[in-house]
Amino acid sequence: MEESERQKVVDQFIASEKHLLGLVEGLSPAQWGFQTAPDRWSIAQIVEHVMAVEARITGAMKKMTAQAPAEGVRSAVPDERLWKGVPDRTTKLQAPPPVHPAGKFAETSEMLKEFQALRARTIELALTTEARLRHYLIPHMAFGEIDLYQWLIVLSLHGTRHAGQIAEIKADPGFPK
Repeated sequence: MEESERQKVVDQFIASEKHLLGLVEGLSPAQWGFQTAPDRWSIAQIVEHVMAVEARITGAMKKMTAQAPAEGVRSAVPDERLWKGVPDRTTKLQAPPPVHPAGKFAETSEMLKEFQALRARTIELALTTEARLRHYLIPHMAFGEIDLYQWLIVLSLHGTRHAGQIAEIKADPGFPK
């Protein structure tokens, strides 16, 4: 990836983390667990989902880049489509079961500590990888085959997308005070 691409995605990871953490700072247990409807995720579940996606994709990236890249492989999806499309909440998506929240964290402080550690590892990966990320493809449920650099774009914006969802929950009239 180009250095400008690397910096853009790292800056977005940092901004996304700051935004998400700002939205959840000081929430009570009732606020963390509040659901706007029985079939909707709570804030705690959303944060756990963001972590599950990030861990799953960065793990796949590490495995794939340990192998030789495929020459001539190229994503047909323009990067700009991802930069605009991922944070756009007008289209709702259903997460696949492997990245559904599983209630892994007994304490929100533990979850946030793990979120920050995971994000630091992801940023480190983005900052240091020398792999030719544009030569590896993984399918995305909404965008189709995208390359590993594009997955960094998606991951960097995924928290932003869900920060919007958290803001919607906090604005709900039933949200605990």
